[in-house]
Amino acid sequence: MRLPGNIINEVMQRDYYTCQMCGTKKSLGNKIILHVHHINPKVKGGSNKLANLILLCLTCHAKFHPGLENLYKKNFRKVREDFLGTVYERCY
Repeated sequence: MRLPGNIINEVMQRDYYTCQMCGTKKSLGNKIILHVHHINPKVKGGSNKLANLILLCLTCHAKFHPGLENLYKKNFRKVREDFLGTVYERCY
């Protein structure tokens, strides 16, 4: 289940738009992808409270969830292809 946008924004601001593992920082123009990660997973009783959430870049987040990076890239390519196909159809 996806976190509410206000919680995501609070974590991003609290962690200064910076991965808390490697220190990579999100800024205008770079393509860093940041995720909010549950320290104690929801399936093990973790909550959506700020104290249980941490900001991680995609690479560091994938260390906790093997395959995440490849899944994200695969889905991103599909979404991008679908979007570009729609744009192309509307233009021509």
